[in-house]
Amino acid sequence: MLVALATGCDVDISAGKVSRCALGAHAQSPNVGLPDALTAFEGLIGRSVDIDRQYYKLDDLVPGDHERWTAEHGRLPLVSVTGGLSSGARISWARIADPNDAEASALVSALARRLRELGHPILVIFHDEAQNDGAFGTPDEFVAAWRHVVEVARAEGADNAAWVWSLSSSGFPTVADAWYPGDEWVDWIATTGFNWYTGDPVSPWRTFPSIFAPFYEWSAGRGRPLLIASVSSAENPNETENGPRSKATWIREALDTLEGWPEIQGLVWLHAPSDDPFRNWSADSSPAALAAFRELAASPHLDISAQTPP
Repeated sequence: MLVALATGCDVDISAGKVSRCALGAHAQSPNVGLPDALTAFEGLIGRSVDIDRQYYKLDDLVPGDHERWTAEHGRLPLVSVTGGLSSGARISWARIADPNDAEASALVSALARRLRELGHPILVIFHDEAQNDGAFGTPDEFVAAWRHVVEVARAEGADNAAWVWSLSSSGFPTVADAWYPGDEWVDWIATTGFNWYTGDPVSPWRTFPSIFAPFYEWSAGRGRPLLIASVSSAENPNETENGPRSKATWIREALDTLEGWPEIQGLVWLHAPSDDPFRNWSADSSPAALAAFRELAASPHLDISAQTPP
């Protein structure tokens, strides 16, 4: 199933073709490393996730031991790789696009070889939310860098890698065209989006469909599987636990929306606990939120191994 997910998770079954959505997570937990944070999250929600997302810099050894563990334990690795370096320096998109830049070329080639050597399906985002990172260059330079990275990976035989282009939700539809590398270079189209509520009117409550509708409308007709690559919501301390503007209701609205948007083939939850109620992105930020998230996790629509239609 995860091989199918790497190119889209429409499931052919005897009863017909059923479109489902994979559930993923980037799980953080204080003083807990990988993979324990992920398995703890899975215990919390009552199921294993389909996608395990991690973040890296261009000179990190990615994919590495964690991605191999992820793949060998039945999950699909999703890695985000920026042009930043572990030293704090950055490799600009113009340099990454230049095959004559020795340092950049060596880093890109090493990434491509490691992807091939992983030997398992993997989703790769090159420079997530690029429109918010102009220090690396212009949209045209990003597009050139993206195409070069994908071209090198394909030349190295990294056919197990599916390339996921991702802007933050605020980029749709306003700047998406300028940053899009083109259908030939993109396997999945993705976005990230959060309900950054801090109290009206400073940062008003935004529902799941209101955050992602512009992305969906821009992307749905492009013939690519769609992915919400990172998502979460704040709590609302001014609302009852299951009120209309509560986190629990927000999560239930997310499930209702996904069921009506079958092109969205994956959703990755950011599980990041915090003492700040407005930035506690965890699935269990309240008992009501956890109950709602367990409902989402148990939904047939998010069961990509199911053998009968929902």
